[in-house]
Amino acid sequence: SAATHSVQKGEFGKFGQSEYAICGAEFWGLTPIDYGLLSLASYFRPSELPRVMPILFPAQHNLVPPDVVPFTAPTPAHNSTATTTVHTATSGEWSEENVFWTEFRFRDRNVTVLALKGTEFWRVSDWLEDVRMWTEPVVFSMISVVFPTVRAWSPHTVAMVLDSFHALLDSLGLPDPDYKYKRLVRYIEQVIKPRLPPHHELVLTGHSLGGGIALILAALLNTPVVAFSPPGAYQSLAKHLYWNAKERRQMHHAAHNRTVTFLAENDVIGHMFDSHGGLVQTMTCQTDHLGPVGCHLLENTICNLVSHCGNDKRWKSCDFRFQTRPLVDQWWSILHEAQAHDTRILAVAAITITLYLISTLFSVRWVWHHL
Repeated sequence: SAATHSVQKGEFGKFGQSEYAICGAEFWGLTPIDYGLLSLASYFRPSELPRVMPILFPAQHNLVPPDVVPFTAPTPAHNSTATTTVHTATSGEWSEENVFWTEFRFRDRNVTVLALKGTEFWRVSDWLEDVRMWTEPVVFSMISVVFPTVRAWSPHTVAMVLDSFHALLDSLGLPDPDYKYKRLVRYIEQVIKPRLPPHHELVLTGHSLGGGIALILAALLNTPVVAFSPPGAYQSLAKHLYWNAKERRQMHHAAHNRTVTFLAENDVIGHMFDSHGGLVQTMTCQTDHLGPVGCHLLENTICNLVSHCGNDKRWKSCDFRFQTRPLVDQWWSILHEAQAHDTRILAVAAITITLYLISTLFSVRWVWHHL
């Protein structure tokens, strides 16, 4: 009642291009477009970033490009007080292909952003990671076709069922898969946090798979996150809490903690796999004629924010166009990597899904009788 709003004559009832409620907002010192550009920058090679960052954050608009913090591999005996040794990752756990994040430090805004790279179309390992991390929500969707009442379950009931299933796997001696985000958890705890400047806020961001992993990490580490077109993490969070934070088992509401998500209409990745927690801004898609693939691309989201918000210093307008030719050119490399990949991983994934279906059906029956 204390708030005031100035309305010009004739303003009501007239709609041009919609302006999102998120326009003009800043999250931990940066705008949504800033986070989108940082997520985009994570797809570039480290050697390309010195040329890319001044373009994304041009000095002529009083924007100070962030420092790109070089990757620092933990030493084998690394702990929170030990010093780190900077060297080039060449093999093993910290090889270049296993480092899917880039660290940006804004000294003028007291914020460090960790941008996580999403699924690369031609990398089969990224697709397998998607399958492993979001198996449970997909199975729940399949079961809800046969048992529609599953859709009426409360978030706590879903968390209880997932928690019970993974407790069963644990009792049978079946360990949790070594998700790629666990490598990043160790890196944050061992390297980033000890060297973080005083009063600096660490914020996670990412697109697609990178955004989904950022949502999981944010809940596990109590860190703010700005995600673009990620798979949801509301239901699947329960299994990650079970294996990595048992003292907070079934605390599904951690998915709401300092979480901002941007979703485009008709983006199948953002809407199909799981539901979302926290603050969610739904946006239009400028490439509806190209279907879900074009709507999922990060460039489309950034361009949409520039066009609908109109308050960015860098660009007055943006026109996004999508070409499928590069994806077609990479198709043979996808088939080659799939052939070279260990087929045992696919067998393990099939067995896990089968066991999960059987366990969930029993859980559905139990919940049905105890509702």
